[in-house]
Amino acid sequence: MTMSSNSNFILGIIAKNILFSWICLCIDCSDNLRLPLDEKQTATILENKGYKINQNTLKPGQHIHTIEFSTKTKYEIDDLPLICKLPTLKNLSIEGIEFPYFSDDAVRSCARSNINNFMLGKVKFQNNSFCELLKQKKTPELKLFFYYSAINKNLIDCLSELESLTSFGLDGDLNFTDDDFCAFSKKSKNLTFLRLNYSNLGKKSLECILNFPKLTSVMLQDWKNVPMAEHFKIMDAYKKKYGRKIEKLINDTY
Repeated sequence: MTMSSNSNFILGIIAKNILFSWICLCIDCSDNLRLPLDEKQTATILENKGYKINQNTLKPGQHIHTIEFSTKTKYEIDDLPLICKLPTLKNLSIEGIEFPYFSDDAVRSCARSNINNFMLGKVKFQNNSFCELLKQKKTPELKLFFYYSAINKNLIDCLSELESLTSFGLDGDLNFTDDDFCAFSKKSKNLTFLRLNYSNLGKKSLECILNFPKLTSVMLQDWKNVPMAEHFKIMDAYKKKYGRKIEKLINDTY
């Protein structure tokens, strides 16, 4: 990986953590009830294995709403079903872990869980099983963020079928084409937040952002094949098409 790629990855992770922290702060953590015994035991097991719970701020009586694990976590194949069975868990952040596959138990448990915010950073995983998990989820709002993870055509096609997808982010090079992204944009009618940073997509994909009718904010940074000026033009075109401005963060550091 080049120095530029390393810098971009670090910036992406910093931005991810800021976004993740903001999402977590929006969750009510004021529950003063005692933790159920099984939830307390699960928290102890996970903390001993290096999982970060509620951003390392789990307090007595507070339920578990956020779990993060990374290369420092002593991850085992049976951990994910255990994690997904936590009834109050909303946010799951996975960084630097390889999932050869999602077990049937993991798919069932995570599909039935209350998790609605997934963040995968530099993760290798089987797209098909993750797709199956997402398709089985019943949630009014689903948030998916991928940072330098292997996203292919099959997964982007799968995501286009998720009516509950409201927030979506991709950082880094992508293993699908402009046509694939445009097909996704035509079906994802409920998306309100879009993040595309350090992307190898082209101008056609940028223009297809106009297909998302409900966007309220976007982040577009450091596209390799499209100059920043084109990003601003698309935002102006979006305003003309839908009669409203959207919040935007557009920047190039190359």
